[in-house]
Amino acid sequence: MELANTIPNTGGLVSWFTGDNDLGSFGDSLVQFGSGIKSYSDSISGIDTGIMSSVITQVNRLVEMAKGMAELDTSGMSGFSTALIQLGNNGIDGFINAFTDASGRVTSAATSMLTTFINAANAQKGNLTSTFTTMMQAVLTTLTNYQTQFNTAGSTLMTKFISGIKSQDGNTKTAITNIISGCITAINNKQTQFNTAGAKPHDQAYC
Repeated sequence: MELANTIPNTGGLVSWFTGDNDLGSFGDSLVQFGSGIKSYSDSISGIDTGIMSSVITQVNRLVEMAKGMAELDTSGMSGFSTALIQLGNNGIDGFINAFTDASGRVTSAATSMLTTFINAANAQKGNLTSTFTTMMQAVLTTLTNYQTQFNTAGSTLMTKFISGIKSQDGNTKTAITNIISGCITAINNKQTQFNTAGAKPHDQAYC
């Protein structure tokens, strides 16, 4: 009786007002419900429930984020983006203009630098002249102080040079004599050719 009372009512309009529990009809419906449950179970049998749970969690988060973004005022971000673009353009233009308009400033700076250098050099001209004069005077003084040594060294050098020539006087004379004798012998050997060449008519002498 308890099972029959819990079975939902079935029937037409009268049963809708008065109620009608039909155990037979409930059994047929229960069979169909079981078949449906089995089919559903078979269709999801290969699904990893852990992965499915994670996917559902992430989908819910995306839904919540979409709901939050739907109420977000993006007009401020749009203006910020425009401001960034304008800032970048102004920076580039300023960088280019800084070099484009710098020629006069560069010329002025270079002129000023050279003028400063020249003025500084002129201001130190007296000191430079004095320093150079002092240096040259010191060199001359040093050379003068060594004058005696230079004379002695020069005299010694020339004396040794002359002595060396004199010590080789005999060899030098022999070498010169041999050279001259060789030249005379060579000329005498060519005397016949010289005579023959001299006897030819002038127009044939060099043929």
